[in-house]
Amino acid sequence: MPRGTELELAPHPGVPGPVGLRITARLELSAQNLLRAEFFVEGAGVPTLAWPAASASPTRRDELWRRTCFELFWGEAGAESYWEGNFSPSGDWAVYRFDRYRAGMRPEERISALLQPDPPPSATARLWRMECSLDLNRCGAPPLLQLSATCVLETRAGGIHYWALAHTGPKPDFHLRSSFTHCLARGPEETP
Repeated sequence: MPRGTELELAPHPGVPGPVGLRITARLELSAQNLLRAEFFVEGAGVPTLAWPAASASPTRRDELWRRTCFELFWGEAGAESYWEGNFSPSGDWAVYRFDRYRAGMRPEERISALLQPDPPPSATARLWRMECSLDLNRCGAPPLLQLSATCVLETRAGGIHYWALAHTGPKPDFHLRSSFTHCLARGPEETP
């Protein structure tokens, strides 16, 4: 479980989020170059969300962002290239590499993800949680990451809402490097 700082996501001002929700993320980069994220969805609005069914065999899958999905975007400060990770409450996931803003997108095969999502919440639930772990050792990720935590939330009524640590564009756009506002340094080596 990440020990990092708790960061609060906010809905895009042009697409207000469902009432009664609080979205937070805890992020950590270990000395072993493991990026860990824990996402929490809390409040009376939890049952209003559409939750993907649990996958029988979680795997790498494209277009997860079209439904309720939690995401990380990260890169090296000052560099144009970056990564995008999509993590579905179903347990499915995907990681992509970009050469620059929305260009050169390709699957990042050197990174795999391990997800531990709670089951879809009941009609009375007020808390849902998912933990994600990514091994960045084989992809050349820097020891200091500039990143953003985001999510796309679909409601049962069919609305789509966009949450992020920062929204720096007039429309929801998680790829804007100006919205990668959080810096995360590799943690110290742990002693036995």
